Amino acid sequence: MSKYKEFIPKSASEVKVSHDPKLGELAEQLWNYMNDDGLLKDKDWLYDKNFNRFFSVTHEYNREEVKEALSERTYNFLCEKIYKYLEVEESRFVKADWMKKVEEHQRDLIYFGSRVPGVLPSKTKENVYGCHFWQSGIFHMDYGFSFSDYKFIIYLDDVEKNEGGVTFTDPIITPYLEDGSPRWEGYQDTLKLNVEPITVDELTIDEKIGPKGTVVCFNSHVAHTARFPRNNQRRAIHFVFSGPQVEPYFRTKQPVTFETNPEYILKRFS
Repeated sequence: MSKYKEFIPKSASEVKVSHDPKLGELAEQLWNYMNDDGLLKDKDWLYDKNFNRFFSVTHEYNREEVKEALSERTYNFLCEKIYKYLEVEESRFVKADWMKKVEEHQRDLIYFGSRVPGVLPSKTKENVYGCHFWQSGIFHMDYGFSFSDYKFIIYLDDVEKNEGGVTFTDPIITPYLEDGSPRWEGYQDTLKLNVEPITVDELTIDEKIGPKGTVVCFNSHVAHTARFPRNNQRRAIHFVFSGPQVEPYFRTKQPVTFETNPEYILKRFS
C-alpha cells in the first residue's frame, strides 16, 4: 500500500487526523520554496464594516498548472522529496496557505454566508461584511473535484483551539448522491445533503487541532471551513489524492433540495 493511503479515512463520511513530523518538515520546506519564488501573494480578500481591507494568502494550482507555476528547484523538490515520500505520482492540487491573526469580529465570517446547501447563514449575527468575502472562510465544499478526491492539509505550525484549525460540523455533512457526477455551484445546480435546513448558529463546530506535522484528511465534498487564528499564524500545505468513492447517503424520507447559489442565500438573509 502506498504511504499516502495511510492518511486517508476509511470512508467519505469521516475525517482522519494523523501526525507525521517528517512530512511536516518536507511540507514546510516546500512552503518556504514557494515563498522564495514569490508565489505567496494575496489572492482572496474581504472587507469589514469600515471597509478596511485585509488579506488571506491562498494560492492554489491545479495539476496542469503546477510545473509551470513553480521554479525548477521547487518543482523538483515537490516530486523528488514529497511525492516520493508519499509514494504517489502527483497531486491534483497544490496550495500554500497562510492565515494570520485578525480582529475578533473578522473571525465571524463563518456566520455570514454559506456555500453548502441546507446550511444557512446566521439570522442573528450582525452583517459586518460588504462588497466581497473570503469564500474559504464560510462553510463550503470543494465542488470542482471528483467524489473520490481527498484533501490533505498539513499544518506547518502548532495549531491549538481557535488558532486556524480546519473546521467541520459534528456530525459531518456529506452529499446525497443519486448518480456519480459531481455537483457544482451555479444558478441552475442543486445538491442534496444528509441534513435538513440548519443555520450556522445551530451547528456543532469541530475544529481539528494538532502540532506541526498534523495531517487533516477528508473527502473534498465534506462541508468544511477555515477561521482566522485569534493570536498566531497558521501555515499549511494542501494536496489532493484519490481515496474511497463517496457512497449514496440513504435515509427513510425524501431529502430536501436547496439552491447552491451563494447570491440566493445572501439575498434571503440580507
